[in-house]
Amino acid sequence: MHQDHARTREIDCTSLTTRHARIRCQQRGISGQLLELLLDHGKERHVGHGATIISFPKDARERLRRSLPRKAYAALDSRLNVYAIVGANGQVMTVGHRYQPLRDKH
Repeated sequence: MHQDHARTREIDCTSLTTRHARIRCQQRGISGQLLELLLDHGKERHVGHGATIISFPKDARERLRRSLPRKAYAALDSRLNVYAIVGANGQVMTVGHRYQPLRDKH
């Protein structure tokens, strides 16, 4: 039963992403589960032209840590330096790894 649920969630995740984003997830080792957590618990920041960037800054990581069992969070902690760009249509356009903090435009 658990596998069926996981498979359904993966299909749902696929419908929320562009082909480009699915390829980038595969190339960059970002699992559907991690992308789902990012979309559910990440912090959104509007970047213009209707696009939004979602990432796990400190406050979002803290909320995620409190919402997950300790072992589950510990297993994910080292992989939380990711971001997703979501278009105006609500689809994930691309994903990547953050190597530097995301800065606000001045």
